[in-house]
Amino acid sequence: MEFYSVIYDKNIPSFITENKNPPAGYSFSKVNLFGNEIMVPVKSNSFSTELGISEIDDAAVTCSCSSGSGCVKKSFMGAKYCDAGSCTKCTLND
Repeated sequence: MEFYSVIYDKNIPSFITENKNPPAGYSFSKVNLFGNEIMVPVKSNSFSTELGISEIDDAAVTCSCSSGSGCVKKSFMGAKYCDAGSCTKCTLND
């Protein structure tokens, strides 16, 4: 939760704590968290556009496996990530 406290200035939206998809007005931004790529929901606004943060819709976030099987998109506390399963090369796509 500390991660989201920084992003949302301690006003963490309920969809994150309830592990639901974000409402309109939010998009996803790819972040490297301890060497793993995840997509975190951020509020869409002109500031994020000015910073060059790409706005990605939930439906556009996918996972693909190029070797093996598995690689399923999952969600935890609002963040999207790929669970590799038996896949040896699992990729988060936006």
